[in-house]
Amino acid sequence: MGNTVAPYAKDFFGITTVHAYQISKNFIAGGGTGISFYNGGTLVPLFLDFRYRIYVSRVTPYVVADEGILFDFSGKKDMRFYINPGAGVSYTIKTKLAFSFGTGFLVQWGKIARDSYINLKTGVVYKF
Repeated sequence: MGNTVAPYAKDFFGITTVHAYQISKNFIAGGGTGISFYNGGTLVPLFLDFRYRIYVSRVTPYVVADEGILFDFSGKKDMRFYINPGAGVSYTIKTKLAFSFGTGFLVQWGKIARDSYINLKTGVVYKF
């Protein structure tokens, strides 16, 4: 959203994993990591994930707030912080398996600039 000339400002694609604990029927908290590929390089996120499920059923809407740090191991040392609030829905296939789809507003900032994205997330939820 906005100026896309700066590194890490045009687009990105990432894969993450979140390991969480269900605190109550509706509230889930956890942490995650992964890898994000940007137009300016590769960053590794380390983040906290908080979810509130609005109505727990086969189709469950939720709101989510992720916040964390993006590490740059390329030598540029462009560590960034970010927040990513959003909303989505999960669809339960079996008792322990669900698929999720959501969207969010990612804001990241570092020494040089602040970048913003509207992002889409798809995922698989497995409950032990």
